[in-house]
Amino acid sequence: MNIMTYKGYAANIQYDAEDHIFVGRLAGITDIVTFHGESVTEFGSGIPSGCRSFR
Repeated sequence: MNIMTYKGYAANIQYDAEDHIFVGRLAGITDIVTFHGESVTEFGSGIPSGCRSFR
């Protein structure tokens, strides 16, 4: 499992080979916040929006 950080938040990252997408989930919080993307670029833009939806 890989980890990505953004403005103090950490996200666990996995690749879903069945759906051919990258999937992320914010770590260390009680809510469930997920995001995904079909490319690394698309996925990278998902973590900021996931963090904004959590605040």
